[in-house]
Amino acid sequence: MLEVLGDRLNARLESIPARKRTVFMYIFYAPIPLLITPWIMVRAGKSIDRAGRFKGLLPRPLNLFLAVPTAITGLFYVVWSWYYMVRLGKGHPFSQPDLNIQPSPSELVTSGPFAACRNPQSLGGLLVLISLALYVNSAGLLFFVLPTAGGLWNLLVVRSEEPGLERKFGEEYIAYKQAVPRYIPALKRRRP
Repeated sequence: MLEVLGDRLNARLESIPARKRTVFMYIFYAPIPLLITPWIMVRAGKSIDRAGRFKGLLPRPLNLFLAVPTAITGLFYVVWSWYYMVRLGKGHPFSQPDLNIQPSPSELVTSGPFAACRNPQSLGGLLVLISLALYVNSAGLLFFVLPTAGGLWNLLVVRSEEPGLERKFGEEYIAYKQAVPRYIPALKRRRP
């Protein structure tokens, strides 16, 4: 069922010129992960805080002291991985292997942030969300909402991307997948 919907969406998207697809992506797709989802997560975390009568995580200056470098690190990881996807992968960071909104990378990227973990964008996004939880001082967001959202992200997005990457890049991706961990950066890369 989902494959049929994906095929229909791809057929419709491919009939739209590339420039219009890019505008569509930035207007309709980008605000969801960048603005709407974090807003919903903060609201849910604050609701959990109120229901559980949780006080703040940390005293006021300490939470800001930890939130800022965590956000900077997360944003650095996201931008660094985008750069490598565009420059070396010759594709777009918002592309999906089986959905043709943007041109997906034509080369498998295994250097830069991708040498340490397979999903540096997800890792960077998680660090940004952790910094958001620290900034708003929400235990509900940090300990309940983020683990739940992270688990759903892993199941629905990351695990669904990997079969498409295996089909597209074949043995090269399978060897990379065996040598590089999914999220936690490896200090030393294993050889397949």
